[in-house]
Amino acid sequence: MSDIVIKGDAIEAIMAAAAIKVFKDKIEGWQTPLGPIIEDAFKLHSEAIRKAVYTATAECVNSPDFAKQLVHQLNHKLANLVINKCSGLVEKSFNNLMRDEVLRTRLQTAVIEIIEKESGA
Repeated sequence: MSDIVIKGDAIEAIMAAAAIKVFKDKIEGWQTPLGPIIEDAFKLHSEAIRKAVYTATAECVNSPDFAKQLVHQLNHKLANLVINKCSGLVEKSFNNLMRDEVLRTRLQTAVIEIIEKESGA
């Protein structure tokens, strides 16, 4: 029997596809007659599959590209979180400022002046 080798980004695609299939099968509730046969086959070869998954996962996690991608994704998520939080704070602060009649009138006057100046009116 030959070893199963999974390299590079393939582990992520395989794990995602497997997870999606499991969820899809559970949600749809359709039982295929091949289900027990497939389960038996996976049980019979579970050690080889486990070894392949561990090896592929280690290869993936230990690669410099994985670290770069992880940092990139974490930075992206963190940036979105900060922007979303700041957007809410800015909007809330602006709304509080707009409740002040004097400040609102001054802001309206300033905006009108800027528009008139830029439009040449």
